[in-house]
Amino acid sequence: MTDAQFKEMAKASVVHAVKACNDFLSPLGLTLSVNFEYDFQGFDPDAIGVYEDGSVFEGEISVGYNAEALLVAFKDEMETYPWSSEDKILDELASTTIYHEMGHGLCELISDYLENSDDLDAVYDANKELFDRVLDNEENAVEEFAWDMYDNDLRENDITKMVGLCLTAFSDVRP
Repeated sequence: MTDAQFKEMAKASVVHAVKACNDFLSPLGLTLSVNFEYDFQGFDPDAIGVYEDGSVFEGEISVGYNAEALLVAFKDEMETYPWSSEDKILDELASTTIYHEMGHGLCELISDYLENSDDLDAVYDANKELFDRVLDNEENAVEEFAWDMYDNDLRENDITKMVGLCLTAFSDVRP
């Protein structure tokens, strides 16, 4: 695969992932965008994506995307799993990165609502175990969410359940 083919395939995977994210986010009055020019200074140089903190509060989850780190991770995966399809590995890396960062944005939104308003108090009290499981172990919950989103199977996902419970509260305050 040439660099040009890699970039074209990566962009196609990202576009597909963004569409899936926006379909998921639209009932919340949110969108997701990808910043391909994001300055990763101060972040792990191996990070393929980063959620831009606070962007969810402006109605858009913004994800910084690092194509160079994607290429490095892709090459590593191809060495580790040489029998796997290049297309599949690239799609998994590109898509799950976007879904992962969206999960962080959703967790930040819900956590902020819990800390700064009474809108979710009754929902939290009735589902404390679920909320605490997600918010106390955010990285694990977000990783599971990313893979479930990739597999298009969110039925049993804790973040999805939490978002569903919060949907009414969000729709009351979001445009």
